[in-house]
Amino acid sequence: MHSVAIVCYEGVDEVELFGPFDVLSSVRTMEKGHWSNDPAFDVKIVAETVGRTVTSHGVALYPQAAYPNASQYDIIIVPGGPGARLIKYPESLKGWLTKQCAGAKVVVSLSTGAFILARSGVLAKRRVAIYPAFAADIRRIEPTANVVTGERVIMDRNSLISTSGISNSIDAVIALIEKIEGIRSAEIASKRISWPVHIDDIAPLYSS
Repeated sequence: MHSVAIVCYEGVDEVELFGPFDVLSSVRTMEKGHWSNDPAFDVKIVAETVGRTVTSHGVALYPQAAYPNASQYDIIIVPGGPGARLIKYPESLKGWLTKQCAGAKVVVSLSTGAFILARSGVLAKRRVAIYPAFAADIRRIEPTANVVTGERVIMDRNSLISTSGISNSIDAVIALIEKIEGIRSAEIASKRISWPVHIDDIAPLYSS
């Protein structure tokens, strides 16, 4: 089972936090072309503490794990939101992300989650998607990043998935499932939520 940390902070966007959590938590390991009863991902919402955290539109939640005490995760997902742009997240998050991302199999940057990853040094010399209005900001924070505004989902070096907008977060998660669990599992996950993504060997879910 693959361990997943979805980073939570004050002002995080709800769609980018709960959407990936729901989709990944539903995925089962493959068995003879079908999902089995065994979860494929162990998904945790991770924050500085397990105390009350408020999202961008006022939803109060209690994260499942505190990152200062967390072991290495296989997959790190950083959602965007006003808190990412306005630096409402704890300073300690940057150091933790730098270490975790170095050891993770895959890092996922969801829209303005790129602000946090850029400030953590994770986007240095990496190709990353971002919403056009924020491209100059990301380039200013991390001048070595190859910032792309014309793609929905990008896979860089087979280890960094990034998106250019909030609505693309589910696309990114389906692409993550395809990479980790295979195209058949990604297809099942997409159909489960009636997500309008065409999946086949000719039309991949991301550019690289």
